[in-house]
Amino acid sequence: IVPVDPSPLVSTKTARDRLREIRQFVTEELREGLDGDYAVIPGTGKKPSLLQPGAEKLLEKLGLSPAFPETHWAYEDHKRGEYIVDVLCQLANPYTNAVYAQCWGSAGRSAQEELDGANAKAREYAIRDKKPVPSPRTLGFRDVGLARNTALKMAQKSALVGATLKAARLAV
Repeated sequence: IVPVDPSPLVSTKTARDRLREIRQFVTEELREGLDGDYAVIPGTGKKPSLLQPGAEKLLEKLGLSPAFPETHWAYEDHKRGEYIVDVLCQLANPYTNAVYAQCWGSAGRSAQEELDGANAKAREYAIRDKKPVPSPRTLGFRDVGLARNTALKMAQKSALVGATLKAARLAV
């Protein structure tokens, strides 16, 4: 498939051919599973969700590049390490910079979530490696920085996947 045609109206056959080619790409090239390109997320019903690796493959197929021109921190509490962020992803033709799709993504994260995750992993690895379980860490500056970074990365992934679904005409 050629990068999205900028003409506002295409024939029905051209539209069908484009959609058929995208669906064929999804069927033949994307892997299903939580460690793959799309998956049914446990607890969210039966509809599969596009994951970041799948979105990146679709963007390569479409010939589009992502950019994140806007970031808005809806909530920031540096003392408690709590963050909520909104990020805009725009998908553009890398040669013309024409934007073909865009989507906002949002995410929130707290330092306590980072700490809880780190302590759970340390416990899991100790049990797996048959070593003594370490004492839980206490909340620190590192957890605050990780929470802010994790919120930003989660919002970027959400926006990227949403914009890709729009560009590939897979959003229903």
